[in-house]
Amino acid sequence: MAPRFAIVVFPGTWSDRDWMRALTEVAGAEAEYVFHLERSLRGFDAVILPGGFSYGDYLRPGAIARFSPIMPSIAEFARAGGPVLGSCNGFQVLCEAGLLPGALMRNRHLEFRCQPQLLRVERAAPPFTSDAAPGQVISVPISHGDGNYYADDDTLARMEANGQVALRYCGADGLPAPGANPNGSRADVAGVTNEAGNVLGLMPHPERVVEEALGGVDGLLFIRSMLAAQWLPRGGLGLAFGVGLAIFCTLCFGLGDVIARRAMFHLSPAGILFITVPMTVVSLGAAVLLTEGPGAFSGHGLAFFGLAALMGFLAYVSGNVSYFHGMKRAGVTLAAPILGAGPLFGVLLAVTLGGERPGLLTIGGAFVIVAGVAVLVSDRERIAE
Repeated sequence: MAPRFAIVVFPGTWSDRDWMRALTEVAGAEAEYVFHLERSLRGFDAVILPGGFSYGDYLRPGAIARFSPIMPSIAEFARAGGPVLGSCNGFQVLCEAGLLPGALMRNRHLEFRCQPQLLRVERAAPPFTSDAAPGQVISVPISHGDGNYYADDDTLARMEANGQVALRYCGADGLPAPGANPNGSRADVAGVTNEAGNVLGLMPHPERVVEEALGGVDGLLFIRSMLAAQWLPRGGLGLAFGVGLAIFCTLCFGLGDVIARRAMFHLSPAGILFITVPMTVVSLGAAVLLTEGPGAFSGHGLAFFGLAALMGFLAYVSGNVSYFHGMKRAGVTLAAPILGAGPLFGVLLAVTLGGERPGLLTIGGAFVIVAGVAVLVSDRERIAE
């Protein structure tokens, strides 16, 4: 079933129909308008706050909309890890509601700007920008008079450290350039996320560039990223899911493996740890990358994961060369392919099947356990030799 998007409509919203067309007619998702007087988002997988002039931008943009009856449900949806995207006025509403840091002020030049705009993708991670590459330059139009992003020095430094700056205004080469910043935003900020990464606010309008006939398709990367993220839990729940999935794989596909190795080679506890720990680290890392994206690791963390992957690969290869020879000498021909490839199958299934088809993972794990136990029981005398 296609993911369902809630398109929130405040009095004065006017990009709601553009978002509806982009999501349903172009991307093939399901979407429904949710009026600001509603109080529930039950049944929805993602929330869009479109651009416009909610409540006529009286007081300041988003200042009244933040008190709408639907806003507590949006805040609850975000706290639960649900993806929330606010474009232009939607970004302003999210800042006013405290769901995003900082504030949007009048453009520095006091002009309303409506123009194509180059952006550099700073954060290429689910659920909003996984379809892009870090540093990729895209063109998405702007249309605003109050897009001057401001955060104090401490807040901005904390955001930079956390990887919360998702998009920046830039020149054609992806670097800051005179005139590239259309509104005076600090640090050329065009879009930011919350700390969990599941709430994104941006001043440009992705919904306006989803068809070549309308000037480009760069806006589709946000929609495709959100669609790709819908089959997997996000935020803290996603991290728990990834870790749990990796442990499940390691147990299901590695238990019989370890039992067979110990029975055949009388491995010491240190030997078992040498074989199983790197594979466990790799499966945990793969699952975290799957659920949280590359942004889950710092540069050092990514290097550590790569080293663990190399150690796991070497341990796996060296261990299984002797393992398969030992199986052959013991006369156990069926157990070798079933149990010897267990940890590798566990990691592969964790990455490719775990989130999308958990039933297949469960069936596969049960099969390996049952088959492995059956082989060990039937061949226990030859293994003991």
